[in-house]
This record gives sequence, C-alpha cells and structure tokens, in this order.
Amino acid sequence: MYLKQSCQPQSLRELLRTPVQRWAQAWLERIFKTSMLLGLLGLLTACGSASPEERMQSAQAFLAEGRVQAGIIELKNLLKANPEHLEGRRLLGETYKAVRDYPSALKELGRALAQQPNDVSLESDLLRIRTLTGDAQAVYDELQARDLSKALLIVRRGEAALSLGHLAAAKKDFENTIDSADARADALAGLAQLAWKDQDITTTKRLLTEVTSAYPDHLDGWLALGELALAEEEFDLAKRSFATSIDLVGGRDLGQLGLARTALLQGDVEGSWSQLSAMNDSAGKLPVVQYMRGLVAFERGELTQAESDLLAVMKTNPSHLPAMTLMGAIKYRQGHPAVATDYLKRAHAQDATNESVVKMLADLRLQQGDESAALALLEPMSGQASDPQLIALHGSILEKLGRPAEAIALYERAVQVAPDAADLRNKLAISLLASGQVDRASAELSTAVSLDESLVDSEQMLVLVKLRQGDAEGAEALVNEMLTRTGDSAPAYHLLALAKAAQQDTAVSDWALERSISLDPAYTPTLRALISKANGDKTVEKKLYSDALAAEEHHLDALMGMARFDFDNGEPVRAEEKLKVASLTHTSAIRPRIALGRYYLAQGRRDEAHVYAAEAGQLSAMDPDVLLLQATLQLADNNQLEARDTALKLGRNLASAPVDDRFRLQAARLLTQTRHNDLALTNLLMLRDAEPAIATSAQADLARIYTRNGEFARAKEEIDGLKASRTASEELVNTLLADWHLRQNQIAEARQALKPLVSAGRRDATLKMAMIDRRVGDELAAQQRLQRWLADNADDSGARMMLASSQLASGERVGATRNYEVVLDSGRESVVALNNLAWLYLDASDSRAIIMARRAYRAEKDNPNVIDTLGWVYLETGDIEAGLEHLRRASSLAPDNPTVLYHLGVALQRKGEADAAREALRGALAMRDFGERKDAEAALETLGG
Repeated sequence: MYLKQSCQPQSLRELLRTPVQRWAQAWLERIFKTSMLLGLLGLLTACGSASPEERMQSAQAFLAEGRVQAGIIELKNLLKANPEHLEGRRLLGETYKAVRDYPSALKELGRALAQQPNDVSLESDLLRIRTLTGDAQAVYDELQARDLSKALLIVRRGEAALSLGHLAAAKKDFENTIDSADARADALAGLAQLAWKDQDITTTKRLLTEVTSAYPDHLDGWLALGELALAEEEFDLAKRSFATSIDLVGGRDLGQLGLARTALLQGDVEGSWSQLSAMNDSAGKLPVVQYMRGLVAFERGELTQAESDLLAVMKTNPSHLPAMTLMGAIKYRQGHPAVATDYLKRAHAQDATNESVVKMLADLRLQQGDESAALALLEPMSGQASDPQLIALHGSILEKLGRPAEAIALYERAVQVAPDAADLRNKLAISLLASGQVDRASAELSTAVSLDESLVDSEQMLVLVKLRQGDAEGAEALVNEMLTRTGDSAPAYHLLALAKAAQQDTAVSDWALERSISLDPAYTPTLRALISKANGDKTVEKKLYSDALAAEEHHLDALMGMARFDFDNGEPVRAEEKLKVASLTHTSAIRPRIALGRYYLAQGRRDEAHVYAAEAGQLSAMDPDVLLLQATLQLADNNQLEARDTALKLGRNLASAPVDDRFRLQAARLLTQTRHNDLALTNLLMLRDAEPAIATSAQADLARIYTRNGEFARAKEEIDGLKASRTASEELVNTLLADWHLRQNQIAEARQALKPLVSAGRRDATLKMAMIDRRVGDELAAQQRLQRWLADNADDSGARMMLASSQLASGERVGATRNYEVVLDSGRESVVALNNLAWLYLDASDSRAIIMARRAYRAEKDNPNVIDTLGWVYLETGDIEAGLEHLRRASSLAPDNPTVLYHLGVALQRKGEADAAREALRGALAMRDFGERKDAEAALETLGG
C-alpha cells in the first residue's frame, strides 16, 4: 500500500522557520532590513499653544512610555511650529529609524544634517539607513574614497561591505572599531552577523549577549538574539529577548511577532493567536503578520480565515513561497486537489528543493494516480532529503513499482534520520516482511514497540511475525505480556487464539476466540475468524453479524455481510440500503462503494455506478478494486482510451498488491480486454497453482491470448494440458480449439470443433459458426442459423445484431431495419444499431434518420464514424452548415478514412468551396478502396478534376 501521507507540512517548523544555514543568508532582511511595522503615523493634531520645550518634553515622555505614535505626532507638531528645532528634528528622525520607516527617517535626518553638517552622529545614521535601503554600494564607495578617522563612519563602511558580501573588509572595520565607545555596539552586532554567516552559533550568541548586556536599549541586538534562540529552540531565551524588545522604541510589533512565533513553535496556538491579535491595525496589514495569522488560523482549523490572510499576502507578494505552500495545504484539505496542485506547482517552480512543497505535491500526484509524476518530483531529492516522511514516501512509490530493494534502502534512510519514529520502523518492517526478511522485520517491530508501547498495531504485528517464524511459544509469551499490561482485550485473546492454533491446541484456541468475541462482539478480526470457522453455516454467520451490529450499530463487516445475504435471498433493494448505510457511516471505507458501484453497473445504472466509483477513487486512487471498477465502467461507456489507461495502472499495481486469486483473474481479463496482453499473461501465470476452478480459467485465458498473439505452439500446449488434466469441460476445450483453428484459417477443423457444441445448443458456438459462415461468404447460411437460434432465444440482442449486420451486407435492408429496431425496442441503446438505422432510414427517405443519428451522437460524441453519419444526414436533409461542421470534425478525428473525406468533399462542393472540395475528394481517392469510390470519382469529375 502507499504510504498514507497527509497533504500538509510535517510540522509547523516547515512553514515557520528556516534551517540555520538559510537564516545566515537572510539575516539582514529579517533583522536589519525589516519593513516599517508601524503604519501611517503622520496624523497631525492642532498645534496648540505649548512651548517648544514643553512639546519636546512631552514627546520624550511618550516615547519613554512606548507610545511611539503619540511621540511622533508631538514632534511633528513641534516642528510645524518651529521648523528649525534641531533636537526635535533629530529625535523625529531617530524615532522613524527605530520603527523602520526609513524614507521618513532619511528625510528628517537629512534636514537635521543640513542644519548641522559636521555632526558625525547624524551622518552615521544617514549612511546606515542608506545601506539598509539598498544604497550600500554608493555608501561603500563614498567612504572608501575618504580618509576615515571616526569610528562611527568606519563601522558604517563595515556594514556596507557586509551587505555587499565583502566579508574580510567588513571584519577588519568591525574589529578596528570594537574598542570605540560610540561604535562598539554596532561593531559587536556586525561581528555577530559574520559569525552567523559562518554558522558559528556559539560565537554569535556570545556577541549578541554582550551587545544586549552592555547596551540594553539596542533593539536590533535583542531581536537578533531572539531569532537565534528561536532557531536553536531555546524558547525561554527567545521569549525574554522578544519581551524586552516590546518595551524598546520601535520594538513593540516586532517583539509581539517574535513571541507569536515562539508560542506557535511550542504548540501554544491560542497564545500565538493572542499575540497576533494584540498587534496594532497597521502592523496587522503587513505580509509577515498576515502570513503568521494565516498559519495560526490554519492550525486552529479556521481555513476560510487562513485563506483570506494568505490571499492578502500574495496580493502584495504573488511569489511568497510559504504562503503558496500553505495555500496548497488548505486547498487540499478543502477538497480542491486541482487548485492545491496549482499553488504547489508554482511554489515548486520557485524552489524545487523545498521538501515541504515536494512532499505535498508528490502526494497530490499520487492521489491523482500519476505515479511517474510523483517519482519525477522525488528522484531529484534522492540522497539529499532530510525529511524522513519525504524519504519514506519515495520508498513507498518504488515499492509500488516493484523495486523492493530500493524501497527498503529508502525506508532504512528514513529510520536513520528519525530513529525514534516508530511509524517509520513499522513501514520498514512491512517492507522487509514482503521481501521475506522476517528476522529483520521482527527486530524493527520490537524496536517500534519499545519506542511506543501505545502502538498496538506494531505489537500485534510482532506476534504475527513470531507465528510466521514458527515461534508459537514466543508469540504466546508476547500475548501474555500484553494481557498482563493492558488487561483483558479482544485483540489480545484473538492473538492468543492464533498462537494456540499454531500449537495444535484447538480447544484453547476456540476458547480464546469465544472470549475475544464476548469481550467485543464487534471486533473485526475475531468476527472474520469465526465467520470462516462457520464454514458457510448461515445461521451462525447471521448470529455473529447481528451481535456485531448490536454492539456497533453501523459495523462495516456486519453491514456488508448482511447485504450479501440479502443479495443471495433475492432482496437487492434491502442489500442496497445496507450498503448505502455503510458508505454514509464509514466515510473512508472503499468496500461499500465498490459493492454499490458493481451493483449499479450490473443493473445498467451507470450514472449511479460512476458516483460511487468516483468516491472510491477519491479515497484511494490506486486501489486495485477501485481501478478495476473504474476501468470496467469506462469499457461499458465505450471510453476505450480511458479504460486502457486505467487498466495499465491496475496492471502495474497487481504485482505487489495483496489480492486474492479470483480478483487477479478478473483483473487479468480486463487487461486482456484493454490489450495489455503482457500484463495479463504475467498475472495469469501467477494463477497456475490456484484452486482448480481458477487455475483452469487462467489456463484457458492463456490459451486465448497465445492464440491471438499467433503463438500457436504455446496455445496448443495450454489446450492439451487442459484436455489431459480433465479439469476443463469438453465444451471449453472445443471452443479453444475452434479459435485456435480459425486463427490459422483452418475452417473445416474449426467447424468440426464447434459442431458438438452447436448441437448442444451452446450460444457462443452457434454465433461463432454463423461468423464462419459469413467469413466464407455464405451470408444466407449465417442468417438461417441465426434465425433458428432467435426463434428460441428472441431476447438475444447480440445474435440479433449479428443477423442485422449480415442482412445489411447482403442487401436485405427491410430485415436489417426490423432487427435493429427490435434491439432498440428491447431497451439496449446500441450505437451500432442507432448509426446503421440512421443510414437505412435516410435511404428510405424516413424522417427518423436525423433522430437516430442524433441519438448515436449523444452516446458517442467522439466517434468519427458516428459524427460522419450525423454530418451526412444533416447534409442530405438540407442543413449544409451543420453537415459541414460535423464532417470537418469527423475528418479531423479520422484523417485517413476515405469515406469521411469523400463526404466532406461533397459538403464543401455544396457550400461552393470548389478548391477545398477538390482537395478533399482527391485525398479520398488517393487512399485505399472504399464503397463510395465511384461516387467520389463522379463528384470530382463534376468539379473539373
């Protein structure tokens, strides 16, 4: 089976944080280049009558209290009344810088520097902002051209060098200014950035701690320390750092955002939501905050809210990778796989190495039944992936494709990456079991159980492995441990029954089964075991199913079993009701949907069958039962290409699928119908050792395939084997021999093989003999044979269709018309009957011709012969435009059909398009011979050749 993989990130970490090595590259962007987090702060109030000193003191007080917006408004009021107030201008510029409103900061500090051009501190601040806003090269060039003596300017050159990637130059400038009181804080922060780029976490942490200890108001230092702690999962330090940031000028929203992320990584979803809700309105509109809110809403299950926030992010930044990734997960959860795929494809195009994106997109491709596309996504990650679930998903696909050794190697890698993941050890154990490595499987299961005692499935599987190894006593000891630890339980007693049965202790085994079912009448494995032991005793079976339903009202096996009894008793409506209850109450169960699909298909209710086949496909697109039903339906709908594709998926799955022999035989026959003969042969050969009835059917099918393939010697071996084994009826052997002779054009021998079967009244033999009559040109004999058969079997539509076809070939149009009409009157919507009646009615000037042609077209809108018929009928009844439209389409679908091309030529001629008509008619005449060749030649001659 495929690895069941939810189409969403493995954990919040995939969408919330980035590996440390990527953080180094994004350091400036995350900390020192953060967009303005405070929105429109330029709201003005009336200037009032306060003095400049009072306004300055008021602004300083507001800022000290963390009321940044009020402080900015007060400073603007001060400058409106006193434009030359240098300290007010400087403080306003510094405040804008603190809150990351760099354009405003540049404007105000530039004005201040114009008032005091020799102020190194002002120049330093302006240079730093220019570096942060993308002007690093110009800053670096300007400072390189100067003979610098001021530490503040040297450290700014270092920051510009760092931004440009000149790491050695940056380090030199930072080290040269580290002893300067004015520049020390920024020099330490710069060296911390360099250490982070080198992935030297210890040095980074030491330097940032020194910055924040010596300069407690250094906002960037606290934010950087918080990010470092978050990356290293030191959550207490992260919370202290971000909480400190909140109390600093410009740090409130960045600090709250950091606390929200910390809470989410700790699993405190509601705490994270609370932090985000406390952010001011303008900050709430920033993409980084909207993304966080969308992520938290996703975790709270509020998908509509999450989608709204993410759409807002992508409106500002259409290529925002995390937002596209999370939208993919949301759309999948909402049941929109096509939309999910679109988002994830866009994310993958942006970053083909993003493991979260690759995992979800590959899983979606599998859900859509496209193994090759899923594999194409995963193979480039081979050997590089670090996500154990992604590695295991790759393994599951290879296992499905019949590459078990490679699959096991990948499962082993997944376990190496996540050695404490009991579920991955389970996957590895199952794969090892399938490859016959029982001892290794046992070891993996033992480890899984030791890692997680709640893994009852692993423990039960371990017991089963012990039994498979022949260690019944060891299995019993494990069961006794389970009973001691968990007390009486139905699963434990069921396993005890298996262990005792393996020790030939039938009495205790039976007692354990009874004990299991008494503890839980609805326990499915025991219920199935007791049903099997009942050996068809319907009274016992019904009692078990009734008890199960009493214990669990909608028990799946019991509903399915009781439905089967209803079918056997000729009560299909009651069976249908039970299956519908099962499908409604077990929303992830495939079996009731498959059963309903088959029932409706058998009833000819194909629309309803399609509904349940589609539901089953959504649950498990590659399940063999689902594929068999879908392909059978597609054949019934005459969708040959779709059926062939579906059958191919089925055939690829059968090699490793745990299906029973009867299902394998059904699947092989479907593969034969869809011309996948090699896959059919593979599965039929696997049935040689099946029970006699199935083995005989498989051998007969082998003979048929070999005969059709022209491998007559091999076919004869199979037929002779059936004859010698006496497992096949004489009728089957003679039928196979007749086909074998016919394929070699041995008509007399074929007739000889069929004669006893025809005399015995066998339908297939009678129709085959009529086919031979027709093959040798004796249409009259074929018709007489078929008429004799229909005299006693009037409802045989197949025989009647063959008779009508023979009559049509011999020119007996009245008889052909009557028999086609009888077929349609019987309720069978035969496209052949409809199509041929359209021609017969047209020749007889019967107005029903257009009705028949339209009905045939509705049934098969892509069949070029049907489209040709409708087009010709339209043309002959005077609707040239409609006729030409359909004949053009028929010609595009069947460009090598001379009849269709001739009809198109006539339509073009009647439309007055002589050149195009000549081209079509010449094309038709250049092809093989066809019935209307003389008419085509005459039409071309009329056009002047």
